[in-house]
Amino acid sequence: MGFFKNLFLAPKSKDPISALIKAISYSAHRTTQKLWPLRGMEGTELKKTIRSVTLAAADRATQKLGPLEPVWIGLDAMEGEIKPEDFPCYEELLSELLYFYMHITLRLAHGQHFSEPEIKKLQHAVFPILVEAAVEGPIGHWSEETKAKLKAEHYENIQSAEIEYASCKGILPTDDQFVMGDTVYATLARNIETRLEKSHDWELSHLIISEVREQICAEEFPKLIAAARGKAL
Repeated sequence: MGFFKNLFLAPKSKDPISALIKAISYSAHRTTQKLWPLRGMEGTELKKTIRSVTLAAADRATQKLGPLEPVWIGLDAMEGEIKPEDFPCYEELLSELLYFYMHITLRLAHGQHFSEPEIKKLQHAVFPILVEAAVEGPIGHWSEETKAKLKAEHYENIQSAEIEYASCKGILPTDDQFVMGDTVYATLARNIETRLEKSHDWELSHLIISEVREQICAEEFPKLIAAARGKAL
């Protein structure tokens, strides 16, 4: 995960494409760090954690406080604390979130009325770098044949995720309290629950959705995408 760690710590880039790539990578990495500890929680502990974070988020929204970071202190799963046997599951969660943020990038570009050629240029400018880094970062020392296979799998997974999210009938589960409907964010929440090895829990789903939406706002995805269009595509 060296690449993700570097982007996690790196300052914002002035180049619009680089800035967008860093935002996608950082968002996937940061959201994974926050959600990963929930995988090891059950029952009362899980419920208490979900509710404490949810209530803090509501208070922050009401009072217009600063970032929610203090609520997550002690929950973050930093890279060095992940057990070797858990690393594949961590990577799967990270990849799931990476694919989602990539989809949101395209969805927001469509919302800004990018033309189809512009969408393709955006994909070609951003996605290959993310795939290369996702493989070369953690396993750059592996054989070229193995890395090529893993990169191909990433592209297949990206395409599958894009089809899944693009086919949803809505974006937010506005009238779907139990997050069971066919919307983009409800689908994401259920996918993440699977990666966390959890049965469907509507409170957990809402926490996942809230965290991802906050990350998108914090990184100013729409602004970054508009800048990429204006200066690099």
